[in-house]
Amino acid sequence: EPLKRTGDVPVMGFHTAVDVQRGWFRNRWTLPRMTAIAEQNANRLQNFATMLDQLRTHGKEVSVLVAHPKTLIDFALFVSQQESRFVALKELMPNLSVYVFTGYDISLQRTELAYVLGGLPNLKWMQWCYSPSGLLAWQEDVNIRQRLRLLDDGQVFYEFVPVEDVYADGRFVRNYRRYATDKIQLGQEYLLVVSTKAGLLGVSTGQVVKILNIEPLVV
Repeated sequence: EPLKRTGDVPVMGFHTAVDVQRGWFRNRWTLPRMTAIAEQNANRLQNFATMLDQLRTHGKEVSVLVAHPKTLIDFALFVSQQESRFVALKELMPNLSVYVFTGYDISLQRTELAYVLGGLPNLKWMQWCYSPSGLLAWQEDVNIRQRLRLLDDGQVFYEFVPVEDVYADGRFVRNYRRYATDKIQLGQEYLLVVSTKAGLLGVSTGQVVKILNIEPLVV
């Protein structure tokens, strides 16, 4: 249920929190529709079943798919098990034109994804990384992989801790350095920290990035 007061804290998954705050007009074009998931504590297979039902109804209208590679492969396996045959996703989404994979690498799942997404010769792949910590980065050029632009036009403030100031277990050394974008250097690696514009709370994302460009900020 949408939050009714500013002070409410959603006790739910990150994706659900994003969904319930999405405007009505935008929500019309988004699957899965959360209203179709009747059970609040539905397990993963029940959610897969709900998604399959919605794709059977609305799949021809889907042009963009956002999914983690492993989740997508597991979903395709579930669909094939339901049909007792291998089902390529083109049967459910024949007009799919863009696959946005959430994560940092797809090399381990590339072979499986080739089968799952087979038969869609014009499909474009792009990368999108986001997390509840505030990290938000996307592949600006679909032709250049592993180059992500950090979105810095919102309410998130990025800071960079040199990898030399971070222990192997992720802890910071004493008196570690913490740089804003005007102090970072091209080609150097940093642990990414995000905070609000006011700087009230900084959160380590646990992600080490290499600076490939500063304006715009590309890692």
